[in-house]
Amino acid sequence: HMAGIIASSDRRNPGVAPGVDLITLRLMGGGQSGDFNDVETALQWVIEHAAQYNIASVNMSLGDGWNYDNPVSAYGLGDELAALANMGVTVVCAAGNAYDVYDTSSFGQQGVSYPAADPNALAIGAVYDADVGSVRYGGGTLAFSTDADRITPFSQRHREMTTVFAPGAPIVGAGHDGGTVTMHGTSQAAPHITGIVALAQQLAIRELGHRLSFDQIGALLSYTGKTIHDGDDEDDSTIKTGIDFSRVDMVDLAEGILAMKAPDNLHAVVLLRGKTAAQIDFADREIDPDPGAIHGTAFEDLDGDGIHDAEEPGIAGQKVYLDQNRNDWPDAGEPFRITDSNGTYGFEDLSPAVYTVAEAPQFPWEQTSPIEDSSGIQRVSLL
Repeated sequence: HMAGIIASSDRRNPGVAPGVDLITLRLMGGGQSGDFNDVETALQWVIEHAAQYNIASVNMSLGDGWNYDNPVSAYGLGDELAALANMGVTVVCAAGNAYDVYDTSSFGQQGVSYPAADPNALAIGAVYDADVGSVRYGGGTLAFSTDADRITPFSQRHREMTTVFAPGAPIVGAGHDGGTVTMHGTSQAAPHITGIVALAQQLAIRELGHRLSFDQIGALLSYTGKTIHDGDDEDDSTIKTGIDFSRVDMVDLAEGILAMKAPDNLHAVVLLRGKTAAQIDFADREIDPDPGAIHGTAFEDLDGDGIHDAEEPGIAGQKVYLDQNRNDWPDAGEPFRITDSNGTYGFEDLSPAVYTVAEAPQFPWEQTSPIEDSSGIQRVSLL
């Protein structure tokens, strides 16, 4: 079911990333339970083969059933998850389906299961994909009504530890024995993000020239997502947290990645809450200190073509200035020259820069060139 959510090429029930390649590692035999030692072995295999198979993301639609309200590394998986994060391989985990079990406080019991609670894993919650009426879950939890972007009553959640929500109910996908099956769970939400991460990394490599880091992926998923409020329109039997969360937005995520494609003279920095962005450096070198100059002539444009012909005399006494604030007016303090008897002027000992050179014609003269929006200016790059 999860593999189909990621990569199905079926036209009626397409996956998030239909062209992606999958590697399936079996952990639980034929049942629905397993051992975290097997999970650790599988993660070690991924570490060993990540470069060989260009692995971008790992889906872990599993959990220990507990509810952690602080980041934790457990069951010996922390070192493998940290290694994968450092390698640029994003591990995506189901947040857990036991919120209705732990919502004992007046504001709902926040938390996620493990391994979603690991600091090097993404914790994914589930929202409804559509209005499917009322739904009753095991243990008596009831969604009286449903609609798209409502948080499911079973989805575990935490203000800081939940990365993002994704569609998790009801999700139609591949059945174990063929055909399709409809399921509800954060296990269905997680593979949506796993597929999206693969596409995001493909875009990042194409546009930025490198993969996004684990922290960048998590931040972008959260920051570019649509805000959903836990308690505004949810209609079920659980206690709400009253917290704003993010629901993944694939298009805005792509736009966020493209926005990181900064010009050559800028850094694009994704800054995470409580983190410090280091090595945001600038390399400089001293420019050639040799000064430059700007020379020119004010002349009588007898034929009105703006070109200084040999027979056209210079005009003495015209004011030429460097319009430093570009307001088309010779302000006090701005350098200026008065043309000599030949109509020539010159600014010497100028540092490399872009200069705006303007003329303030004296009566009875009017400027014929250059003309730009009725103001006579020229911009000169002195390099």
